[in-house]
Amino acid sequence: PADPTAHPPAPRVGNSGSWVEGLVETEYGTIRVHEFNPGAVGGVPVISFHGMRAMKRVVEEWLPVGEAIATTGARVLVPNLHSNPHTKPRKLKGNDFSRIV
Repeated sequence: PADPTAHPPAPRVGNSGSWVEGLVETEYGTIRVHEFNPGAVGGVPVISFHGMRAMKRVVEEWLPVGEAIATTGARVLVPNLHSNPHTKPRKLKGNDFSRIV
C-alpha cells in the first residue's frame, strides 16, 4: 500500500470555515481527522467515532453533528478510521479506540 505520509494533502477547510481536515499520527499509523472549532481554548474536547461500515456516508455521518457540537465552543475531532488499513472495519477491538486517542 502507498505511504499516506509521502505527500500529505493540504488541509481542507469546510464550507462554513468551521472545520479543517488534516493527518494525525497514531500508533496504528496516519489517519485523516476532521477538526471542528480548531484552536478552541477552554472548550470541552469531544471525539466522535463514525460507524464502521465502509461507506462514504457512514464515514461522514458525524460531520454535521461535529459542526453542531462545535457551536457550543467545544473542540470536536472526528477521526476517519477508514483512511488507514489498520483502523478499517473489523480491524479494531474495544480498547483499541482508546489507543487511537
